Amino acid sequence: MEVPLVKAVLSDYPLVRDMSQSYLEALSLHLPWIATGGLLETPDKSGFFRSFFEDAGKQAFLIRHGAETAGFALIKKSCVMPDTDWSISELFVSPAFQKKSLGRDAAHALFRMYPARWETDVVPANPAVSFWRKVFAEYTQGRFREDIRDVTVGSHKDPRVVFSFI
Repeated sequence: MEVPLVKAVLSDYPLVRDMSQSYLEALSLHLPWIATGGLLETPDKSGFFRSFFEDAGKQAFLIRHGAETAGFALIKKSCVMPDTDWSISELFVSPAFQKKSLGRDAAHALFRMYPARWETDVVPANPAVSFWRKVFAEYTQGRFREDIRDVTVGSHKDPRVVFSFI
């Protein structure tokens, strides 16, 4: 079953901002600076999520399940690896919709919508590493790279597992 990905528009930003609260709570388990930096009290105080609605080279999508919004996907042209074209910056499926293959299907749909060399990066301790390993392995039939790179987000530099197409 194809996951309906809907290109988000600026009027969808409040919905993504509100969903980002759960997303940031989950990430803060692996990146403590999210909690100590006040991001949980004021989601998107830096304008990070809003930038995917306004900046060139960035796009936001809503992940739909039936008539409901199940999550979001944020993509950007700015990549960690020099030989990739697009990065899935953030992909979130609300807990009520998890374990339905929506995340995998959304990622694969993005890969098909924008045929290019893709990447994503994940904090090594995050259980999402196994999710992304499977997503990239399935889509590329095992032709992907998995590297460890230091990634800077704002003023924070953290090691990340970077998955990318070969």
